[in-house]
Amino acid sequence: MLSKLGYRLEHRTPEEAASGSQGRWAFRIYPVAPHESIVGARCHVAVSADTQNQIRKFHELAIERGAISVRIPGERPEIRPDYFGTVIRDLDGHTMEVAHRAMQRC
Repeated sequence: MLSKLGYRLEHRTPEEAASGSQGRWAFRIYPVAPHESIVGARCHVAVSADTQNQIRKFHELAIERGAISVRIPGERPEIRPDYFGTVIRDLDGHTMEVAHRAMQRC
């Protein structure tokens, strides 16, 4: 699904994976044993997108794969005047937010 945002796997070892775009790592994923907790029972991950259309495509694919829409793609002036984003809940209960800001600088 992250490929819809222009992200790809940039680095991978048996202990971790890092994704991003254009050689920049945007985030990393680490395995955790089922009985260990880093911050809690679920997590919220937020990533940025370059365009509003990428957000729409991400949301569509997530729903097709069984995610629940928490926030449909759209403007959220109550968050920021230039915010456009979506939030989904995955099958494990984690939420993922994808946002674009019109004045965003990368």
